[in-house]
Amino acid sequence: PKEPMANAYTWQFVKFDVYPTLNGLTNVVRSVHWKLTGNNGVGKTATAYGEQHIPAPAPESFTPFSNLTAAQVQGWVEAQMGSELTGLRANLDTMIAQQITPTIVTMAPPW
Repeated sequence: PKEPMANAYTWQFVKFDVYPTLNGLTNVVRSVHWKLTGNNGVGKTATAYGEQHIPAPAPESFTPFSNLTAAQVQGWVEAQMGSELTGLRANLDTMIAQQITPTIVTMAPPW
């Protein structure tokens, strides 16, 4: 039999909380509201939602809000999550596994 593929994970960044001004900078990201979806490639998915606070940037490394990229924001979020990200992915994997082989099912009454 074919080995199942590892789950793939996709980030979506839903909205940002920003400081209109901070340390002379404009529209500085304070936190990112995110959605992370795990997908097993054959129709089973699981999604987690959260918010990640981002430390204030050094002025010399500041990226204007209009120039941010999804890849850059993903890097910030993953760096701030650290080992929490491993646990988050494991939870998504567990939810997908439960869809494939449920340990609890709901049944109608037998009458």
